Amino acid sequence: MSGDRLRALLGGSEMEQVSSTSDVASVMRHWIPLIREGFERFVIRRTLNSVDCDGKPIFGLPPYRNHVFLVELRDWEKERLQYITDDLLEQGPAMTLAGVGKVRASYLVHH
Repeated sequence: MSGDRLRALLGGSEMEQVSSTSDVASVMRHWIPLIREGFERFVIRRTLNSVDCDGKPIFGLPPYRNHVFLVELRDWEKERLQYITDDLLEQGPAMTLAGVGKVRASYLVHH
């Protein structure tokens, strides 16, 4: 799905274009508005250039809250994560010079 189409779908303007006979369409018509409504009070995507409805900068908002979820990874997820970690460590110097893999804070702890 293209980015423009996805934006239109999540924004609601494509709902009428989805076939009414499709099971996917009925599920989307039901759940997408509920999901949007559920998140609208809690999720704000902002940058230093973001403005409020009056055009005033919102950079003075308090910091977002960080939520930590502890999950138990499946065995195949642990193996994949180990493979990615080993690959990044092996390519470390070259990747750092290329600017890839620079992360301010990223912690994945699995047992």
